[in-house]
Amino acid sequence: MLVTLEEGPRMMSCVPGVESPRIGAAVQARIEHHQASPRVVFDLVETDDE
Repeated sequence: MLVTLEEGPRMMSCVPGVESPRIGAAVQARIEHHQASPRVVFDLVETDDE
């Protein structure tokens, strides 16, 4: 999935355990240690809008 950061840049990543997140959903980054190297993944964040 393509994530647009609040700061402006976009990056390819994933939301583990979520097949199809809602467009515009709030997410929070974290580093996951995956196989041989770490990677940045995102988790959904609950907001007052939901």
